[in-house]
Amino acid sequence: MCPPAPIQYPEFDVLPHDISLEEPATISIKFDKKDPIVERLDDNDSTWEKIPDVSVSNGDITFSAQKLGKFRVYSKDTDQTNTSDASSGSIGGGGGRGCFITTAIL
Repeated sequence: MCPPAPIQYPEFDVLPHDISLEEPATISIKFDKKDPIVERLDDNDSTWEKIPDVSVSNGDITFSAQKLGKFRVYSKDTDQTNTSDASSGSIGGGGGRGCFITTAIL
């Protein structure tokens, strides 16, 4: 019997990586599951940091981030969670999902 495949979450990049903004950017992405969790990869120690205050509306999730980089989104109700480090799996590029920033000040 084969071991289970690593858990894979939709990931997407908001470039350039590791840039801190003066004011938080509002980021929206399509996501069709309930109770989304958004995390940003901390490039310094390769851990995922939870992003607070994620809102959901009509199949889109919106959140604010003051630091850009790699993000992932998953559902706590429908996806198994393994948030220990960046090696937990990736499908890269968000699986064709679009990501939009509505406000950003460098």
